[in-house]
Amino acid sequence: MIILEDSDLYAVINCLIITDHFPLYKIWVQKRVHEKFVWLMKNYRSTLSITIDTFQSVKDIQFLPYDNIISIVSIWSEDIVAAKNLALSINSHVVFINTYMDFYGSILLWIYKHISMQSRRNTEWVMNNITHQNEPIIQNQESSTNVVHLSSIIKINDISVGNLFYDGAWQKPIKSMYWKHNDSFWANATHTDIKKCYQSANKGFKTWSNMSMKARIQILSRFISILKLNGKFVLAAIVERWMRFPYLYESIRGHIENDMIEILQTHIPLGVIILREENENILFFRLMQTLIAGNSVIVMFDANFCNLSSHYDMFSKCGIPPGVINLLSHENTSTLEFKLCLEDYATYANRYFLKGTSKEAYVLPFKRLTITKRIIIPLLEILGKTIYQNMLFFASLFKHVDVIFTILRYLTDYSVIIANKSEVTSDKPYTRNEMIILDDSDLYAVINCLIITDHFPLYKIWVQKRVHEKFVWLMKNYRSTLSITIDTFQSVKDIQFLPYDNIISIVSIWSEDIVAAKNLALSINSHVVFINTYMDFYGSTLLWIYKHISVQYEINSECMMLNINYQHKLINQNQESNTNLVHLSSVVKINDISIGNLFYDGAWQKPIKGMYWKHNDSFWANATHTDIKKCYQSANKGFKTWSNMSMKARIQILSRFISILKLNGKFVLAAIVERWMRFPYLYDSIQGCIENGMIEILQTHIPLGVIILREENENILFFRLMQTLIAGNSVIVMFDANFCNLSSHYDMFSKCGIPPGVINLLSHENTSTLELNLCLENYATYANRYFLKGTSKEAYIVPFKRLTIIKQISIPL
Repeated sequence: MIILEDSDLYAVINCLIITDHFPLYKIWVQKRVHEKFVWLMKNYRSTLSITIDTFQSVKDIQFLPYDNIISIVSIWSEDIVAAKNLALSINSHVVFINTYMDFYGSILLWIYKHISMQSRRNTEWVMNNITHQNEPIIQNQESSTNVVHLSSIIKINDISVGNLFYDGAWQKPIKSMYWKHNDSFWANATHTDIKKCYQSANKGFKTWSNMSMKARIQILSRFISILKLNGKFVLAAIVERWMRFPYLYESIRGHIENDMIEILQTHIPLGVIILREENENILFFRLMQTLIAGNSVIVMFDANFCNLSSHYDMFSKCGIPPGVINLLSHENTSTLEFKLCLEDYATYANRYFLKGTSKEAYVLPFKRLTITKRIIIPLLEILGKTIYQNMLFFASLFKHVDVIFTILRYLTDYSVIIANKSEVTSDKPYTRNEMIILDDSDLYAVINCLIITDHFPLYKIWVQKRVHEKFVWLMKNYRSTLSITIDTFQSVKDIQFLPYDNIISIVSIWSEDIVAAKNLALSINSHVVFINTYMDFYGSTLLWIYKHISVQYEINSECMMLNINYQHKLINQNQESNTNLVHLSSVVKINDISIGNLFYDGAWQKPIKGMYWKHNDSFWANATHTDIKKCYQSANKGFKTWSNMSMKARIQILSRFISILKLNGKFVLAAIVERWMRFPYLYDSIQGCIENGMIEILQTHIPLGVIILREENENILFFRLMQTLIAGNSVIVMFDANFCNLSSHYDMFSKCGIPPGVINLLSHENTSTLELNLCLENYATYANRYFLKGTSKEAYIVPFKRLTIIKQISIPL
């Protein structure tokens, strides 16, 4: 938050009290009002837990880079024009002016829509990917006969030697390995070189992205005369055309939304972009496009692609900061594609660029190479201030000032209820809203609610058969349109909800029997359930959605399947180069050597390519990309079945496992399962409160999704397996020679009545190869995200909360 000296400090304090549930990282206060602001904070907010820094001029404000997070800034000033100019100069995703975290029903959807793109390309993910994919590059380097070692970068028998370029200077490759082409030696980048180059590009991005587009164009324009002096007239013409880009596309656009807020839309750079082209003109065109958008660049080349190394000293002469343009050479750049692009380069390039030189080839890639930034200025603020200023006058004339207070409350807390129709009804909705009307409900109240909340479209209305005819008649007479799908049901068991996969599921239940409605609400796997109301947020539920949506996105099936597809080359490379792998035509006993398969879809499955790895006189299936994909799809189907069961039903099924384990002499494991059967007595999973004196809120939990397990110790693995299953998630257990193998128990799971796909098994000679596929990070970090060590009470309760998403049921009082 930035508080300028002309801001309304009382309005700031009031906003901080209302939005206390949105913690601030830091507040910047202009020196002239710092003392007064601190005094007001102590008197009206009681706590000073937020870091407060002062500044003389806005140039003194130093923001941390937003790397892997969404950056939100709130600016307070009575000078709206100056505040807008400051907002435009800040590299943040969302900027509020004279308000804070007041979403007005649209910005939340924007954040959710764009966070996937940001997270996929973030620095941490790419650096993890570089670290985990070092082996194929080293193997290729050692096996190539065209790669040689040079002790120093000098001319050897008139053969020139070219290095890498990062941190604004030419750099020798760490291992001094070079590949030969056309009587020249070129640096052959190793894993460490790539890592250093990417770190350089990331530092360069932080500098370059903080410059305005005008400043970037001013620097790049110097390149035109240098190119002309060197006889590169075609390239100079390409750069010159890009200098006119601001006249081609208006990068700042504004509109009034819902008659409540002014929204300015502009763009902030995306990050580090990778380039590789055969044609020099196309490479230069895309290089300028990427740099004007504010991104840094890594150009990679081999013998088949364009080499820009002769231009790199020119870039430095233009004043382009170090790290903005970088160069990687390798004998075979396809080896680098998955490290830097997370996919093959052709797919990566098509994601950002268009062919040709049409207007669309300039404008559309610019949008793709940036993230939309929004600046929000509330128009309601003017009305609210007028009422506040005249509150004493109203109170002196009228007894019933509660009406005025109600208006004020909606102007501040509840204006979020008015949603943007165009955002909610986009091609890919981010919520699926359904309504259930039981036969004892007040149909007139339902119709009235539907009229009021017309801007929140419903996916479907479920109506009990006895009142269906009357409800349709009322809809036709009072609502005029029947565009909503209406289905009937005899019993609540007939209602079939679609899985909520990658969206927020919201259900509204209508019934005069509140107890029955609560029980129905508890049995539904939805994020938010309203009883006898619909989309009435009362200042809390929307904030809950915003808080948890990132977790939901992080492990959704669509994201995981994309990642599995992106990482398949690494797995196939490792499989083909391994000498410990053998091909078996059928799963039979060969010379008394047992053979173990994969387990998914509730049955043992042969690996698609028939590949096995040997350990302790046994052969174990070596999972390929296709096996992993099929296994994850099985786990996802199993999750949809298992998560729809109540915890009581899940515990009843799992309890059958105790006697089977004891019969097999597994008394320690039986004791672990038995302890987990008592979990409901340890933690009350349904909690309630009265909020704002207006609504009763019940909080419970719904399962998270597919969870990955891998442990060395069998007891720990069983403990975490039971923990995950009781929470309602499905499981994929992966193992290799160094980790616990549960394959002997899988037939027991089926005997207990655990549905197919709930527990799955993947084996691989080296399960670390599968980590980025299934966990999106190394397994140790992944496990720490969900589980605690030990068997304390916290080791039972905290992971249960982490393995679930909070579900809220709202009942108006």
